[in-house]
Amino acid sequence: MSMLALLFFSVISSAQDWDFGSDNYETKRHNLGVELGVGGTGDFSIDVGFRWQMNLHEFVSWDVLTLKALVAPEHFTETITPQLMTGIRLNSPQFLGISAYLLGRGGYGRWIDAETGGFRFEIGTGLNVTKHISVGYAYDQQKSNEFKMKYNAFRIDFLF
Repeated sequence: MSMLALLFFSVISSAQDWDFGSDNYETKRHNLGVELGVGGTGDFSIDVGFRWQMNLHEFVSWDVLTLKALVAPEHFTETITPQLMTGIRLNSPQFLGISAYLLGRGGYGRWIDAETGGFRFEIGTGLNVTKHISVGYAYDQQKSNEFKMKYNAFRIDFLF
């Protein structure tokens, strides 16, 4: 049992240094990202998020955990909506150093002021401008018994 635990922790500790063996592809196995979005839910809204990304393949990654907050600045305290999601991100092959991405996430969101929450999903698409910066569009929707909220946003992501 202790040998299995030792193997497990040695694999986890070295996972950061893995690459996938492709000649033109070199990346870390795990990344952290910051997402900033500007859009609307009927009112001008912004979202800020942090995500842990696990790269499964050159073109496929898993957003293991995404923690975000959506808020309309004009009604700040009444509109805070934290979100916890997981999902898949698909990347296209690069052309001139730029690739496209498509993402889908699902999880839970809570509207604090209304004291209600429910299932939330997000879909998005955009361009990976560099290895560490992407820009795109995201559509986010949350539904509970008491309300339904839709959010469209322009988003910029920073990957570390």
